[in-house]
Amino acid sequence: MNEETLRSALRQGDKDVFVHLLELYGDRLFRSAFLLCGEKNVAEDLVQETFLQGLRSSKKFRGQSAIYTWLHGILLNLNRKRNRNIFRLVFPGRLPEIQDRSLKEKILPNDSKKITELINSSLQLLPLKHREVLIMFYFENLSIEKISRQIGVGEGTVKSRLHYARAKLEKFLPPELNLFSF
Repeated sequence: MNEETLRSALRQGDKDVFVHLLELYGDRLFRSAFLLCGEKNVAEDLVQETFLQGLRSSKKFRGQSAIYTWLHGILLNLNRKRNRNIFRLVFPGRLPEIQDRSLKEKILPNDSKKITELINSSLQLLPLKHREVLIMFYFENLSIEKISRQIGVGEGTVKSRLHYARAKLEKFLPPELNLFSF
């Protein structure tokens, strides 16, 4: 099915189209969700909820964006909601101690699993607004303009968030793994 056929089926409320959408976009949405939250189970739940929300609101889909962009927007909103709920915890007495997350351990250049874990843990240290734009820019290959439209902020704000995200990652990652500096 092409994009226009999928859009038409969505607007008509065709539930079977979601099987096709899951095949097309499920893995890509999962990758984004995992990079946003850092946990496989939570990422799976986010993607599942994304498709459920999409199914519930499919008749409202106006077709003003690509279907993937629409689903990714749902994913971002669900993750923001999840983060709001997580950070509402109240700690009695004193704040819990933050574990030392020193990322300056020795890494073999070909140890891809360890490198992946290191990059993922570094991404999780970023504030959500910085992590979102970084993932959309580097992993989703979206332009500044598209990111701006999708998250509803100005292009200058997107550029600023990218700048601060890169600067923070430079501190977290060893120089040989610093893919985000220029």
